[in-house]
Order: sequence, then structure tokens, then C-alpha cells
Amino acid sequence: VENSYPLLPDGTRHDQLEQCGHYDRWREDFGLARSLGIDALRYGPAWYRTNPAPGRYDWSSVDDQMAWLRQAGLLVIADLCHFGAPDWIDGFRDPAFPIHLAAYAREFARRFPWVRHFTPVNEMFVAANLVVLRPIVHRDAEDDGLRGAQADRIEDRPLAAVLLVERQSDIPADAPANVYPDLREIRRYEVTLRRGLAYDAGQRRARLPGA
Repeated sequence: VENSYPLLPDGTRHDQLEQCGHYDRWREDFGLARSLGIDALRYGPAWYRTNPAPGRYDWSSVDDQMAWLRQAGLLVIADLCHFGAPDWIDGFRDPAFPIHLAAYAREFARRFPWVRHFTPVNEMFVAANLVVLRPIVHRDAEDDGLRGAQADRIEDRPLAAVLLVERQSDIPADAPANVYPDLREIRRYEVTLRRGLAYDAGQRRARLPGA
């Protein structure tokens, strides 16, 4: 089930679950999936709907769906962040992004403790590349601060986020992998993001005349 919900440069939100009619026809969608013999489904709510404000959560758009999937015996791979973020977060470039996502992951795990499989960030390198280095998915695309020479320094942002996560993490390094899918997963995501951004920036610099 395609569940992207990007906020585009013109300020419009494109919630594909809404556009494809899933909010009204989710029972039919899940029934069709089960009729195909599928026994696992990667699925998740739109983060901007379930976390409309800092520390506030609204599960009304996903409670019934998750209950149906559980009762049907379909293995859920929870898709927490799929090409979009809540309006109150400054997109993927927000230095506190991993903290907000970690908090959301924790609350999701508490709400649905029977879920054991997670995709914390969909296509994390693609998301980082399109939203930060080549910003075309988020409204920040019009921010001049991400243009020109300043883009070469954008790889510093994920590093700051990594350090912020390390300071605030309360999960010991040797904690069982199935305890929480949040901070340790987000930390690995940020390290991967930082390396990817640094590599991409290096490749772009190498292509500049005289480099």
C-alpha cells in the first residue's frame, strides 16, 4: 500500500493514502492483499496525521486498520516515515528530526506492542538525497540556504543530529534488538545518512572544473 505523504514546495500535502481512496476502502484493500496469499504487509499510517503536534498522538486513522491486520494474521512491517514529516517539524533537514522520529517510534511501539518488524525510514538514502542535497520533495526546496555553495556544507547537519541522539538516548548499547525499534535504529540511520551525504558531496566537488 503506497503511503507517501510529501509536503511539496507549493505548501500542498499529497497524502497518497487519501488520493487512492484507502481511508475509505482499507478493508477492501487488505482483503485483496490476503486473497493473493500475502502473509506479510509493510504498512503504516501517515506520520503527520498520527503525530499532529509535539507530544500529541492521534491513532484514529490507524487503530481499526491495525486491529484488522492483527486479527487477520497478516504480519505487519510497520512503515513509520515514508517521504514525509509532520508540519511542525522542519522536514528531514531539521537537526532534531531523529529525536522526533525516535519519540514517535517509541509511542507507536507502545500503542501496538505486538508489532515486531519496522521500517523506520523508507528508502533512507533516497529521502536524504532528494530532500536535502537535491531538495525537490519538501517545501524547503525554495529555501536559498540549501542552494549554491552552502549545499556543500549540508553534510554537517546529520552529524549534529547523531550527536544529539547519542546524548539523549536512554537505550543501552547491549539492549536486546527487539526492545525498541527507535533510538538505536535512528542512530544507525543518521550514521548512514551522514556517510551518504558526505560521499555525494565529495562526488559533486570532484566533478567541478579544476577539482
